[in-house]
Amino acid sequence: MREKLQQKIERLQAQAQKVETSLHKEKDPYVQKALQEHLSQIKSDIDKTAQRLSMLPPDAVEETAQRAAPTPLTGQQIAALDNLARQVQVAKRRGQAAQATELIRQMQQVAPESPQVLEMMGDEFAERLAWPQAKEYYEKALYYNPKSAGLEKKYANVVLRTSAATAMVEAMRAGENPLLIAKEDVVTTPKMAAAMSFFVPGTGQLLLGDPVAGGIFMGCWVFSWLLAYLMHRFVPDKPFLVIVCAGLAVLVMIIAAGACLSEGKKRNQKPTLMP
Repeated sequence: MREKLQQKIERLQAQAQKVETSLHKEKDPYVQKALQEHLSQIKSDIDKTAQRLSMLPPDAVEETAQRAAPTPLTGQQIAALDNLARQVQVAKRRGQAAQATELIRQMQQVAPESPQVLEMMGDEFAERLAWPQAKEYYEKALYYNPKSAGLEKKYANVVLRTSAATAMVEAMRAGENPLLIAKEDVVTTPKMAAAMSFFVPGTGQLLLGDPVAGGIFMGCWVFSWLLAYLMHRFVPDKPFLVIVCAGLAVLVMIIAAGACLSEGKKRNQKPTLMP
């Protein structure tokens, strides 16, 4: 086991050095933050492994608990994985999410420890915003393929997302408002925010980390319905005024939802961590 632990420390140190190099070259603050989270995780793993190594007796010959290297794939397995991977891409382009998931499961049956399959499983969970599960699969994939820069960035992104979700939970436990968060810590999607803003204008903006716009939309919406009620109450002989005020409230709902979608388009134009 001593030799295995030493090899793991060397591998983690090499990985940490590579991440540090990427961190120094990266100019995007969002990516820098994600890489910093990843680097901290690697250093933590190094410390834990070194601690385990120090606790071993000099002549320790215990069976290693480390994950064995994956069995080399046969030509038939490689061909099957390539074929299934192409089918997955076609299914996703056609919007057939259920079929894509089933194909990935078939890939998992062919080669459960393949880095390609593990990465695709991580992608599948990441698309569903299941960050802890995605992190687990990306971590396994990195274990077998530590030189993949794209996989490394995916893992860093998931670590950042997991940290953001944890921060929201801790904020709620501390009695703070978890909706007043920074835009880079957002864990929802623009489409989901747009749907919420369509029913209650402003809530989508709050979830996207823009409390000022959220408060404005919500205030205008409430004021429109209040004005409609007052018109109905005090000017009953002019129903068109009630209709106008109600229409204004609906207009606010539409504008608020559209603003969320517009924000989503702007974010999609920025560099992402997903290659």
